[in-house]
Amino acid sequence: MHGASVITANCGAAALKIVEGQDIDILISDLAMPDGDDYCLIERVRAAESATRSRALPAIAITAFAGQNDEQRTLAAGFDCHVAKPVNAGDLARIVTQTYTRMCGRTPRPCDATPAA
Repeated sequence: MHGASVITANCGAAALKIVEGQDIDILISDLAMPDGDDYCLIERVRAAESATRSRALPAIAITAFAGQNDEQRTLAAGFDCHVAKPVNAGDLARIVTQTYTRMCGRTPRPCDATPAA
């Protein structure tokens, strides 16, 4: 996505720290995280939102599990979108924009990395 700023995490615990400590606009998570079951991260994110009554963070799951039951389980766990691998960058950018727009009611703003004059 042109103009997006990306923060990466190598495991679910690191991703959760980012979600809790920074103002992010969307979560994109591979379901094959090395430090927990595949749905632990989103369950913790949704529990924290519920406890603080904060807005729901748009969340996209990317997975090799592409069956209808897999998609239903992913959505039931708290993700807003289920994306089967492989996915190319253009399709992912479109999915991110659509999910953000649907969940937040507005299109995402490009990240402006240019310093103010």
